[in-house]
Amino acid sequence: MKKNLILSIYDDLNNPYYGGGGPRVVHEVITRIIDQYDVTILTGRYPGAVDGVRDGITFKHIGTSRFGSKINQFFFHFYLIYYVLVMDFDIWIESFTPPFSTSCLQFFTNKPVLALVQMLSGEDMMRKYHIPFHWFERIGLGTYKYFSIPSSYLFSKIRKYNKKAKIELIPHGIDLPTDISVVNPEKKYLLFVGRIEMDQKGLDLMLEAFSKVTGFPEYKLCIAGGGNLSDEEELKKQITTLGIESRVEVLGRVQGENKDLIYRNATLVVVPSRYETFGLVALEALSYGKPVIHFDLDSLKWIPDNCAKSVKPFSVEELAATISELLSNVEERKLLSENGINFSHQFSWDKIAEIYKAYLVKISEAKFDEK
Repeated sequence: MKKNLILSIYDDLNNPYYGGGGPRVVHEVITRIIDQYDVTILTGRYPGAVDGVRDGITFKHIGTSRFGSKINQFFFHFYLIYYVLVMDFDIWIESFTPPFSTSCLQFFTNKPVLALVQMLSGEDMMRKYHIPFHWFERIGLGTYKYFSIPSSYLFSKIRKYNKKAKIELIPHGIDLPTDISVVNPEKKYLLFVGRIEMDQKGLDLMLEAFSKVTGFPEYKLCIAGGGNLSDEEELKKQITTLGIESRVEVLGRVQGENKDLIYRNATLVVVPSRYETFGLVALEALSYGKPVIHFDLDSLKWIPDNCAKSVKPFSVEELAATISELLSNVEERKLLSENGINFSHQFSWDKIAEIYKAYLVKISEAKFDEK
């Protein structure tokens, strides 16, 4: 008999304000384990949200959509406490959500809760809003027995506040593209893919840096993704202020074949985030053989130096110089491309899902080697 698994995550692939990497990870993993679990996903309510079954998974939207996405995230935490008390489940996966990261769900049940840490957002929320969300986050980290983290930099952060928890390193995965040699040589552009959020994603830094890259007039900057209306308006405003309207193309959300095409034809991919969780876009870019330029963040240390170029955080001048350097050096781009393709092959979703399956069995049966 299948076990009942509940997974809570505020974001949803169909959420018009976000639809980011977090729900993508959840979708890819959960669709590969529903042969062993009956899965219900609790996700945040948004305008037009419809409960029902998609891809064999039951979706239930909870909370409110009345106050805007950021305020709604705040309420989502408290709705989860109610649901963990009243729902029937064998195991719960809690994907951490801003602004507190944790809802402390393990505190309210004796059944196992796996903390899926795609981000620890407390410090970033403190930086942005000057409210000590990180205090609550640190307290909450100590309440869990089990964690899954995508990269090793999170290990020491969690272990500092929780000495006894089981912490499993499970990276994110990708669908490896096929025949990536098929490209259009007439396309010349740099690419950004991700949520349109000026501060966290560093779009302001990228635009300013690109405005300083003046020696390559044939290259455009393509920006793919969606976000809140205010951030999308701010993006357009800065493009106009910098006077680079003719050099920047805002594509909106891209999926499926369109997403495949923009990766294939890009010259390089820029990941200008001030704060990042894992950096799924960077991994996708490497799988397409695209050199990646990123700020030197702890969360992106998993990217080998021979696959990408890291830049001093958050130096606009160095970012602009590195972009110019790579655009002018075809041989270096080729070397980074080859290394990136080879590195990415270990991250297929099928392999990642098998790791999750094994970890969930260990949690259900509480079978861990004592060290």
